[in-house]
Amino acid sequence: WMLVWKNFQKQKAYKLVLFLSIVLPVISFLLLFYFRSSNEQHLRDYSGKDEARILELGWRSLIDKINERRARVVEKQKNFKMNVFIPQIKVGFAPNSNSAIGILIEAAVLELSISSDQIEGFKDCDDLRAHASSEHYLASVCFRNVNADPTKNGLPTLLHFAIIMPSELRNYEQTWIGDSWKEINFLVNPESSDSEETEEESYADFLREGFVALQYYISAEYLRTATMGQQIPKVLLRRFNENANVLIFDRVATSAILLILLGFMFPVTVLVKLIVEEREVGQRFAMEANNASAAMQMVAWFFNGFLEFLVSCIFITCLLKIEWDGLAGVLEKSPWHILFFFFISYGFSVSSFVILMSSVMRNTKIAMVLVPIIWILVPLPFLSDEELISELPDIFYIVATVLLCNVSLSRGLKKFFYIEDFPREPKNSDFFDYKVMHSDYGLVVPFACFYIQALLCMLITLILETNACACFGGIFRKMRLKIRGIKLNTTEEAVERWPFKIQAGNDRRSTRLQKILSVGRKSTGAKSEKIATIEFRNVWKKFSKSFVVRNFTLSVYPGEVVALLGSNSSGKSTIIKMLCGLIMPSNGEVYISGHNVGTHRRQAFKNTGTSLSSSTLFSEFMVYDHLIFFCRLRGLKHSEARKEVRAFLRSLKIEELERTKVRKLTTGQKLLLQSLCAFVGGTRNVILDKPFDGVDEPKARLLFSFLQEQKKSRSIFFTTNSPKVASDLADRIAILSKGKLLSLGTEQSLCNTFNDSYRLTINANENCNFAEVHLFLEKYIADIEIDSSLGDTAVFLIKYKNQTELIALLEDLTQNKEELNIYSFQLQECSLEHILLNLFANEQSSFEFEDRRSLIFSISNQRQKRYILPIMHLWEVLRQRLITDFRNCFMPLLKFILPTLVAVWTLCMPYFWDTCQPPGKALFPIGDQGSGIVVLQQKSSEERLVRAGEEYVTSGAIEIKPELDITNYIRSYVTSHNLLSDIDFIAAAIISDGEVQALFNNKWPHSAPDSLALAMNSLAVGYLGSDSGIKVEIEPLPFSTVHTLQLHLNIDGIDLIFACSLSFSFCFIWSIPLLYMTLSRESRYNYFELVAGMRMSIMILAFLIYDIAVVSLAFLPLNIAVIFLQWDVLMNVDIFLLYAYVLVVVALCVLSINLLISIGKCKIHNCYLKVIAFYSFGIVIYLAVYETKPIIESNELFFLFLDFHPFYSLLHNLMRIASISEKMWLCSDVQICETSEYSEQCQKVPNCCDTRAQQFNYFRFLICVYLLTFVVWISIFISLKSKLVKRRPRQEKYFWDSDPDSQYDQNILHISQPNELENTWIFEKSRVRTLERSYIETKVLHVEHLSVLFGLRAALKHIDFMVNRYQVLSIFGENGSGKTILMKAILGIYSPSSGRIICSNMVPFKSENLEACDLIGYSAQEGKMFRTLTILESIRLILRVRRISRKTLKSDATTVCRIFGLYRYRFHLLSVCSQGILKRLSIAIALISDANLILLDDPFAQLDVISRRNMLHVIHDVCRRGHAVVYTCSDTDLSLPALRMAALSHPRIAAIGERQEMEQNHYSSYYVVETRIEFDTADNGAVDSGTLEREGGFEAVQMSKINQDSSRARRDSEDRWKYLKLCGLIEKVFPHAIVKTVRFPKACFWLSSHMYSMSQIVKTLQLYKHNFYSFSISQQPSVSSIFLTISPEKMQKETFTY
Repeated sequence: WMLVWKNFQKQKAYKLVLFLSIVLPVISFLLLFYFRSSNEQHLRDYSGKDEARILELGWRSLIDKINERRARVVEKQKNFKMNVFIPQIKVGFAPNSNSAIGILIEAAVLELSISSDQIEGFKDCDDLRAHASSEHYLASVCFRNVNADPTKNGLPTLLHFAIIMPSELRNYEQTWIGDSWKEINFLVNPESSDSEETEEESYADFLREGFVALQYYISAEYLRTATMGQQIPKVLLRRFNENANVLIFDRVATSAILLILLGFMFPVTVLVKLIVEEREVGQRFAMEANNASAAMQMVAWFFNGFLEFLVSCIFITCLLKIEWDGLAGVLEKSPWHILFFFFISYGFSVSSFVILMSSVMRNTKIAMVLVPIIWILVPLPFLSDEELISELPDIFYIVATVLLCNVSLSRGLKKFFYIEDFPREPKNSDFFDYKVMHSDYGLVVPFACFYIQALLCMLITLILETNACACFGGIFRKMRLKIRGIKLNTTEEAVERWPFKIQAGNDRRSTRLQKILSVGRKSTGAKSEKIATIEFRNVWKKFSKSFVVRNFTLSVYPGEVVALLGSNSSGKSTIIKMLCGLIMPSNGEVYISGHNVGTHRRQAFKNTGTSLSSSTLFSEFMVYDHLIFFCRLRGLKHSEARKEVRAFLRSLKIEELERTKVRKLTTGQKLLLQSLCAFVGGTRNVILDKPFDGVDEPKARLLFSFLQEQKKSRSIFFTTNSPKVASDLADRIAILSKGKLLSLGTEQSLCNTFNDSYRLTINANENCNFAEVHLFLEKYIADIEIDSSLGDTAVFLIKYKNQTELIALLEDLTQNKEELNIYSFQLQECSLEHILLNLFANEQSSFEFEDRRSLIFSISNQRQKRYILPIMHLWEVLRQRLITDFRNCFMPLLKFILPTLVAVWTLCMPYFWDTCQPPGKALFPIGDQGSGIVVLQQKSSEERLVRAGEEYVTSGAIEIKPELDITNYIRSYVTSHNLLSDIDFIAAAIISDGEVQALFNNKWPHSAPDSLALAMNSLAVGYLGSDSGIKVEIEPLPFSTVHTLQLHLNIDGIDLIFACSLSFSFCFIWSIPLLYMTLSRESRYNYFELVAGMRMSIMILAFLIYDIAVVSLAFLPLNIAVIFLQWDVLMNVDIFLLYAYVLVVVALCVLSINLLISIGKCKIHNCYLKVIAFYSFGIVIYLAVYETKPIIESNELFFLFLDFHPFYSLLHNLMRIASISEKMWLCSDVQICETSEYSEQCQKVPNCCDTRAQQFNYFRFLICVYLLTFVVWISIFISLKSKLVKRRPRQEKYFWDSDPDSQYDQNILHISQPNELENTWIFEKSRVRTLERSYIETKVLHVEHLSVLFGLRAALKHIDFMVNRYQVLSIFGENGSGKTILMKAILGIYSPSSGRIICSNMVPFKSENLEACDLIGYSAQEGKMFRTLTILESIRLILRVRRISRKTLKSDATTVCRIFGLYRYRFHLLSVCSQGILKRLSIAIALISDANLILLDDPFAQLDVISRRNMLHVIHDVCRRGHAVVYTCSDTDLSLPALRMAALSHPRIAAIGERQEMEQNHYSSYYVVETRIEFDTADNGAVDSGTLEREGGFEAVQMSKINQDSSRARRDSEDRWKYLKLCGLIEKVFPHAIVKTVRFPKACFWLSSHMYSMSQIVKTLQLYKHNFYSFSISQQPSVSSIFLTISPEKMQKETFTY
């Protein structure tokens, strides 16, 4: 239930999306409601009709129509004689060798108004067919058997003949040139015929074309002649009497079904997106590691999805059942419970489909693209009525119905509507049994299909989620090896065989490595007896061709904190991923709590907490709920979870964040929460991946204390780039480089092994000369070396052996610092940072920065002509997009081939090919009626008629009693078998004395000739003997015109279904750029082109050109597929160009709309779904209009405006082109053309074959699309202009302060002491407000009284500062203080609520005058750069856009790579680079820009120690070239290298100024000592007071009090006792010391300069070096310590933490 609750929180995070997910499926049924309630239903109601009349068979009306048409044509063409549509009134027969056959034909056709001179005889049937085809006979007869039988007047015993008719003539009335526009090739609807035609003529094609009449008279004449004058009963032909209780609804609108699918598409895609996104960001793994298996998570999502669909189904059922405004419910007859159960079953199937899709998909964007495609396009061709009630459904449709829930829904809804249209009230008990025909299984089929689909989806999902295939493969492999007798090798054996194992004899560093590793063995000797809770055993990991982890071995024991410290891209994250089981080692094993992570993952993570990335946080939770969720997952009760969570929040002093949404937290706060998630729930092992990167220093200190407290009951293993974090927190430190373990041990052991020098840091005044300082120092220590120099700071190395000289140096340096222009200095014995620098330098680590002397780089710009530059920029964007698409080929390939795949899929539907084949032969009577029913009623007792009845029964007929009425029998049969129609009854015969009635079912086109053939054949057997019989064939002549395809085009044919499928495919693929193209203010700096200075308009134009090119290319394989599938008749060159024209114009409009949306939206995922739903809606609207043409007038003005919808216009014009193509193709035939101009259908102008009817009005048909495109581009222009950061108008002379609080600020400034740092911001404000205009022009940045508000919350308030050229400004602030918002406000991403930002001759983005403005270089806190380029390609792209000379481009790019330590990774794709490498690249891009101002947001968070050092040097080098740099940081130590510093405390600036200005006169009479202390914590006795008294310590009273306090503290808490004992040790060594902070084993205390000198402090520390190590001594408190205490919201100064 916790998982279900979590899922619900995710769903309701975006309330509008959840609302639409529930409401859209309900709204989608409104079109169905409209079709059923407001429109007249097309029902066949025969209740008011008389009984069927006997048909009068003849050709008189047919001959008259042909002669009338011939007369109209002759009137225009005098020499016209005949064609296939207007044939000769002649009948041919063959063979003519039997005279009796000739007499038979002459007598038969005479009854049809054909004279003897209109009869032609031929020798054989082949000759007959040739003449009939060339001379266009009205009909011909081919006799298969002409052997004369004397007993039958020379006629054959078995009369078997074929009636040959022109194919075009058979379908003339329903062809393109006939009375009806399309042929209806399924159930014939009598109401569709012309009202002028008689009812009998409108029954079926076989009747209208004259086939049955000729069949009747030939058969009757044969019986009359063969019986030699016997009395033959008259055969009468009539249809069945219609059943008044049977009504058939002709169709459910395809548009209504499509709209329903679109309504469900939105929630389905949203659910899949949520599940896949959960997997992609790592939340899935986070829950798996906390007792929530993958299968359990999927079950929870299934339950959530089903509940969502359940709510929608309730509303849908109510919509369809309730009477609205006096109108009956849409499905009034359907029982509530059955209808609701139907939709619930559908929801069940859809939920399983969601789960399956989310298991298959691994990428959120791909899922959002593919799910709508699968949801709509796969079932689309099956939504027709082709096989709904057919006698033998095609297997293709059966499989589709069983596997596709949308096809099952369509079939089920149509069955519901058949039942709804049933005249009688259906019984609820028999509701499931109602069916259209016997071969149908009623509503049971869709219900069963829904659950079959759900079962299949769940089964496949279970296999995928449980890795069943891999498990089966592993079992099979083990069995195979066991059978072969091969023993599986152990891991140790594998390690011995590992080819890359370090060999001591051939590795030049093996000796040094063994020495380094021995450091850690000494410190872990005692621990070796314990059982390691986290263990790596000879782990190797290989990616591609290189090893990123090499022979890594490490153990973490209970109660221990181990830090893995390494450089960027050294393998830290890879090791963490192997430890978490995300990736498997190439060799070696990883264990947690004794369980192998690879084979027993669940057991290994049972009591393990992990923190890998802040992206795994559930952003929809509040902080408190998030922690409670993980507690409950790990098995805690709710009360226990609440208690633990509140205690943890209180320990980190973040109670105020308890009710804050996770998505509203800053980056540092998210990292803090992520770390807490690893501890809650009573975990025993904690794994943290860089938990402190980006956490502010106050919170980091609290987190340090928290970890020290929590480690007593846990094993903690974490990675970090910061030596400061590792030093403060870790018991042991592992140093990693190039995937190899360089060192392992405590900090003290590392210092003892690797450090041999003191570091003297000199902070100089402005006029200081470091060369003179160096000379001064060399007077005391000859071998002193300079380690580094940065800004006004220099570091010198002094060997330990020169300790005596060092003491003298410190004494004199203190006295001479003013002469040397030194205002402070610091001495440091040892630090982990320096150890790393030495180790990495000795190991020649993978990051090799260019020599510091080459840091001054200069890249010259090549001046280009004004019109050449945009072309170059355009080409660069196109080139970059092409490279991107080649590397990430799935989406581009999908855009390229999806229309082709859709075309192939659509054109491969069986009904396309079945109905479009040339007409074939048919033999009557049909031998196998299948499930059809034939009825016989024998009313005669005459012997011959009895024999005829018996023969009739042999065909499978059912004989009924003579006294029954056959119509009543059929009706009772239909009722008793719960049939909705009498369509199962094909034929019937009533044999009476003197006449035989042949009845047929007019709902089947072949029923009439078949019924007649059955009756005639039975009479022949009855009267002529069992060896006699009559069989007749229909043999259409081959098409003599191009009607092969056209005759079968209809609403389910190629024109609409094909165009509709293509429109949907283009809808989906043209929307794909929305997922990758975000051009909002906040996202623009993700594009290298914009960072380098390209105009936004150029890049937008390039995107448009590229996408249009892709659209054009996608049309080529589509055309090839159409030709390959033999539909090329509709795709000649002219039509191809028309298709291309329409597609390009509409694509231009759609892509322009996408650009406009991307400019205004930054969160595009949910927007993408809304956009494709809107686009798809246009297609559905066209289908609805198309299907309601008989009801509405499509030429109304309202429908003209529908063309403003791009996809409505696309489908509309594709149908226009299909019609034009059809006309061009048909009219290319001479016979069609000459007949068309004078036929009934083409009497209106322009004629069907008129050239005007074949023209496409290029502009008029697409005028709405052109207008919409124009409006969109106007909107884009306005949007871009409105989002430019405008330069503020300046006053003529001065900027006077008009803010109401200025007087208050000035009063504070004059009343307070001028040296109080809390008021430095008022100084800065005064300078900003009173600066003259001429001076403002020289400032790089001028921020005046800036405030940024989000609603009622002030993110920034009254910010004032200036930045000059050649200046570095660091802005320190805790998480949530507004540092990032300030950076983005300067960039223009956030608009100021008040105040202004002025940049001299510069705006963040290009304005109209390209040459008159510069750029701001920017490096984001969390860069989301597009990661499809390599590092070298990215830098080259920047340099190309900057107009670098192509001659020097390669060398310049290489130089940049070397400077920023990227040379080794220059060919790596950004997607595989570590976060540190990406951070280097981001900083490099910002620093190499041509901007006057460079903004770096938290640039050092993910950098290693050497990278930080190098970046600081580069920053200062850039400033020496005249630029200004502003960077933010959360660590006070990182603000020190800046020339100017500011402390930001939400929402104001707390202090600002130069470092020297801040440090002077602020506790300057104190030395600050920071040191690590080691003493025997097992010693229970406190420091002896007598000893301290003898050594000049505290008075006895004070010491006695301390001892009493210590004893009491030890009784209360061991931590308190340890703290007091450590303070006692400090007081013992340094009496009168002021202890500031204590975090064991580190302490910071202040010593008065009046009581101690620095040399004395050094001597004392060396004397007690067994207690004090890794110390540093500062001449006065640093800015770091000052910043932590001056904020207006006073932070509690730490006394002790326990």
